[in-house]
Amino acid sequence: MSTRGGRLVPGLALHILIGAMGLGAIVGSGGGGGALGFPDLSCLNTNSCPGGIGNTTFPFAQIFPGRVTTQVGGTVSFTVATNVEQASYQWCRQPASGAACTPIAGATQATYTLTGANLNDDGATFSVAVNGSNGSAQGYCQLAVSSMPGVIYQDGDFLDTDWAVNAVAVPPQGGPTASATRAASGGNPGAFRTADFVLPLVPSSVRIFYGARSAVYDPVTLGAVYRMDFAEDCISRSSTGLLPYTAPLIEQSGRRFIASTSAIYCGATHWSTVRRSSLGADDFEFFDGPACAAGEPCPNFSANGAPIRLGLVGGATLSNGLPPPVQTAHGFDNWKVTVWRR
Repeated sequence: MSTRGGRLVPGLALHILIGAMGLGAIVGSGGGGGALGFPDLSCLNTNSCPGGIGNTTFPFAQIFPGRVTTQVGGTVSFTVATNVEQASYQWCRQPASGAACTPIAGATQATYTLTGANLNDDGATFSVAVNGSNGSAQGYCQLAVSSMPGVIYQDGDFLDTDWAVNAVAVPPQGGPTASATRAASGGNPGAFRTADFVLPLVPSSVRIFYGARSAVYDPVTLGAVYRMDFAEDCISRSSTGLLPYTAPLIEQSGRRFIASTSAIYCGATHWSTVRRSSLGADDFEFFDGPACAAGEPCPNFSANGAPIRLGLVGGATLSNGLPPPVQTAHGFDNWKVTVWRR
């Protein structure tokens, strides 16, 4: 499937998860990367990525998950990753009202587990102060709590009839091409979706939009959307150093929206799971379709919003560091979306 047409998402910011390196931490982010506004991974070839790979000397602390949604009564565990040596920990909880962060008695380990979450925990921020011989750092995470179970959509078979697939390239003429197919075996397990990208120019980018035909959430009948969780297994088939990425996609009223700041590079050469948790309407950027009117919720997650089709976007971007043409490829399996309501 050759790509034709398309437009750029301004200020696309990719949180780079380097699965191929076996790292569970974000090593770079921001929208200033490539010449088209897309970061690329050519910096890995010269060990010059933002923050560096193994170059971080300042104390840091990052909590996983950074955002999470659970149902009332649920149990949630937060774990901090840090380079602080001989570390001590103290967790605290700040309610949604913005009051002071109150230390949690006994919460002095790298992992804090909250049991029996309730609606008073909705919107609360949990943070941990890490102190050690080489300095101090602070990590933060946020919890959302729903009174109802999530509505789950998932697919691991990827029949062609179940998915609408189309590609967008920049530049649209003489630029990148992409092909997407269903592989009957080799997934995690069984069938999976696979895509190949060829980027003949610098700069250039290409995306494939996957819309699940049966994964349609109707706020009018099911209720307003509070948060969404997206997850899939991915595997990189790149041999050039340019890693493809995936990001959550929703379609509503003829428009497409991408959760661009939740895009993750698929770098692992074995099947690995990536998750984006607790996404709200503000996390999705308008990509194309009819313009949003002034004051119009766009996307509209309210109880009178139009049906929302769920999906995934996969792509690759080339800006510098690798001489074209560059080929890269990836696959994904066990796609799952949970829609949370209040």
